Amino acid sequence: MKLKTCMLLIMFLFLSIQLRFLSCDNGNEDVLTSPIYETNSEYFVSVRVVSFGGVSGCSSVSVYKGDEPIDAEVRINEVLLSPAMESTPYGLYEEDGDSLSYSQKMRYDIEVTRNDTLIAYGTTYMPTNPTITNLPFLYYHKLNKDLNIKWTKSQYATSLEIIVYWENEDGSDMIFDTGLISPNLTSYTVPDTVFSKYGMYAIGITAFNGINAGMDFDSLSISNNDNIGCNIHNSRGSLVAVNMYPNYDGLMIYVDSTEANLSKMVNKKYTGRPIGEIFEERILNKLSHNKSLKKYIRNQ
Repeated sequence: MKLKTCMLLIMFLFLSIQLRFLSCDNGNEDVLTSPIYETNSEYFVSVRVVSFGGVSGCSSVSVYKGDEPIDAEVRINEVLLSPAMESTPYGLYEEDGDSLSYSQKMRYDIEVTRNDTLIAYGTTYMPTNPTITNLPFLYYHKLNKDLNIKWTKSQYATSLEIIVYWENEDGSDMIFDTGLISPNLTSYTVPDTVFSKYGMYAIGITAFNGINAGMDFDSLSISNNDNIGCNIHNSRGSLVAVNMYPNYDGLMIYVDSTEANLSKMVNKKYTGRPIGEIFEERILNKLSHNKSLKKYIRNQ
């Protein structure tokens, strides 16, 4: 009798463990985050390593002492970055895409020195592509209807951001932005109000390593930075690897009130600015301080 009771208890315990295991879902999965360090450093360093779908990319680093751009030696994976402007002090350094790899899962070690003194350093990893799985590259969508986007989970991502952009022939435009959302998400529904205009839209998903979900780019700007280094040691600022999917241009969506017509979609051309340009402006407007530097970037 005791043996039978014992066996029943063991079976009940085993069944409880199975049920508990089966009830687990992605909502309980740990979220990858980047470290945030408090610092009283007088230096501000902002590092941006940007990949376009894990194929090509570029890097730029801004270096300040107080509110002034300064000369420095900037290295990413031992590659010395060149000054982006001819005037001195430079303050902005860049890599043109020929010396570094921008493939998925790539590790980047950054060192910034001045007068042989290490003023900032850190490590970041290029997130994998958040590959969209339910939309073709040229997609037809009904006017005033919400859009569910699904993608594969991005490894090494600490946050994600979705941008939808529409531009009219007269130059007026519309930008929808999710802000920095959880890297564990693999789907998102863009509200129907976003698709209230006829024409071509561009959509992009950006995966970050170095900025956490819920953060605001304003908090990382030189004017608002409250003595923190986000994923970077020794200085204020941030160290961020960014993977823009599917590429610099974005995924195209044709919005109309009629039924899908493949020939109509093929003949339509997207005439607005690429998603990459919108993203670059958003990031640089927050992370770069010197307006002349931002103007230089936009004019390239």
